[in-house]
Amino acid sequence: MPNGWSILPPELRQIIYDQINIDLTEDQRQSNDATPFTSLPLVSREFQREFGYVNFRYLVLDQHRLKDFERIVSKHRIRWAFVRRIDLRVQLPHDNETKDAVAASENEDVFLNTVHEFMSIVSTWRKIPMHSSKREGHRPCLVEGVKLHLGSSTGQHLSTANSPAPITHTEQQDTQQPEADTIARKFARATVIESLAILRRHPPCITPSFLDQLIDQGMPCLEKLSNEAWDINRISTNRQDRDECFAVLDVVRRRKIHSLDLFQPSGHTFCSNGIPELELRSQSFMYAMLATGLRYCCMSNLFDGLDFVSHIINVYYPHLECLVLRSQHLTMTVPPPNPHYLSVLFKLALCSAAYMPKLQVMDLWNGDSQNRLLVRIVPMIRTGPNRRIAIAVYAASIPQDELRVLLDQFRQSCLTSRWEPVIWREGRMEPAEDSDHSPPHPASYPDAHRYIKRVAETMIS
Repeated sequence: MPNGWSILPPELRQIIYDQINIDLTEDQRQSNDATPFTSLPLVSREFQREFGYVNFRYLVLDQHRLKDFERIVSKHRIRWAFVRRIDLRVQLPHDNETKDAVAASENEDVFLNTVHEFMSIVSTWRKIPMHSSKREGHRPCLVEGVKLHLGSSTGQHLSTANSPAPITHTEQQDTQQPEADTIARKFARATVIESLAILRRHPPCITPSFLDQLIDQGMPCLEKLSNEAWDINRISTNRQDRDECFAVLDVVRRRKIHSLDLFQPSGHTFCSNGIPELELRSQSFMYAMLATGLRYCCMSNLFDGLDFVSHIINVYYPHLECLVLRSQHLTMTVPPPNPHYLSVLFKLALCSAAYMPKLQVMDLWNGDSQNRLLVRIVPMIRTGPNRRIAIAVYAASIPQDELRVLLDQFRQSCLTSRWEPVIWREGRMEPAEDSDHSPPHPASYPDAHRYIKRVAETMIS
């Protein structure tokens, strides 16, 4: 006897499918839901037969549900083949900032045991090509890999990967690294994991040493890493923070990861004359050197974007396709906007484009949510006497007369750098990044290729 779903006309099935897709997408943007829509079981067998792709593509896992995850999802190939992203959340018995050695050790044990158990489960997965059936409501898909978002918290509130602002958030506390024996156990190899994001809430045991072992042993196919190991609202002058940032970059370089989204230590360490300390200026060169193997690089919370771009001229980037530099402190030398500072940065960015032969887009973001400026550079013809470039400048809450001075200096920089701006766009940027009138933002796109494609569409439309 036909059931209720099977007797529905194909058009109505498609409407239901599209509406569920919309609800699912909107739910992923909700940050503080204790029980996200996607973590609840959709028990209808009829729905599951028709919409497995919707039901399992985004999973939110707490450590106490790993057994259910293995039983319901992992042991059924037709289900785990649909998985695209997993948020693994760990609830710790004690506060992240605890100074008690015993409590800290218990936190590490809980976290590491959870990660080991999870890696053991997904190590049985394999990449499988999936093709849609002929029935209405199905859509083609291909299992290309799984995105793993890793984080933890204490108490009843559990953080999610879609907490405020970008997709990836982390919070690193100033505590000692765990003893070697706490991470001596080998991680199972999970070849389906291609993307790893370290969330803002995580225990201190996630150090560069931990990442190195996790990637080396358990994630041989990892291509993308997002890591925000510092609280961007905290003044960070700690040498250990900066050293760990270099160590993470070194892990990326040695593991041949081609996509990196990294939040650097904040840049409040300025001398009385408004210039960053020499130590920070020299360290920006180390950042540039360690990023040479990347195809996509997003450096957020820069302490000195001017130094970083200037060092690009001394470093050859043969593979870099997309470079995004973001900072709220890019114009710290003078209260923003500082036209002279930004014009120098823009000119150096134009010069550095010649040292990135595959560059498709360079974004310079700066300012806070209410006083933002984006300069977008898209090289079109980069060789010969007639070098051509597309430029877009978007501003929010910057006085028109000050913006006009800045744009005039940008145009002059194009002439002196021998770039012909064949496309020049100017626009106002809404304070909210998700506004329909705002330019594409890297945090809004799952991978660099889609972001680059969207940027190209907006530049030539």
